[in-house]
Amino acid sequence: MFGDSRAPTGGFHVLGFMSSLKAARDFGLDPSVADAIALGFDPRAGDKEAVVDALTAALVAHGALDVPGWA
Repeated sequence: MFGDSRAPTGGFHVLGFMSSLKAARDFGLDPSVADAIALGFDPRAGDKEAVVDALTAALVAHGALDVPGWA
């Protein structure tokens, strides 16, 4: 189904990977932190959920996002 994040994306794994990094930077994650996280993943693997989880955790840990109740 179009727009379904679980649907196979063919050869566009790298685009999803890069858009996740850009979004994290746009939300205020330091680019060097985002780059360090990105180096731990293969953008061709298609495991965007793991990348997003790592970037989200970094956003919260580095104070870029203030999430009430998350210590």
